[in-house]
Amino acid sequence: MEAENIGILYDASEEKNYILVYTFVRTLMEQQKKVKALGFVNSNIIPHYCHPRLSFDYFTLKDLNWYKKPVGHFVKDFISNEFDMIINLDVNNLNQLTYITGVSIAHFKVGRYLDRNKDCFDLMIDLKEPSSIEILLKEINHYLTILRPPDTGPVRIKVPDVQEDSLLF
Repeated sequence: MEAENIGILYDASEEKNYILVYTFVRTLMEQQKKVKALGFVNSNIIPHYCHPRLSFDYFTLKDLNWYKKPVGHFVKDFISNEFDMIINLDVNNLNQLTYITGVSIAHFKVGRYLDRNKDCFDLMIDLKEPSSIEILLKEINHYLTILRPPDTGPVRIKVPDVQEDSLLF
């Protein structure tokens, strides 16, 4: 199955994160993917660089209930969207983004490895500390490319001293 409808979660509190995610979303859209990004801003107001766009929504501290659980309408829309895949780009261990990933009805969930999140993700990338969204994005892209090669026929793996034809999958 090819992921056509992709959800992206990230910490939008810093402009550099927004720029990286914006570039990534544009790349996916150029590949004819339907993409929705939801950024968490760890403040009561949305910063100037978070421009309103069709594929980008945001939630702030105002959108958290008393238990710090995200409850805003953008969050509810994101959770109820049946994404083929959610990519959680959180490197700051934000419970709000992990919660959204966990309760989402997405078919496949990808994010950074943390022992406490084992039940939340289908694919986890173990990064060394300190890390950044840029590093996590590169690693996720690398492993998803390996797992989901383009439709160019069977995957061939060459192993020394083994007949090549026996390695067709």
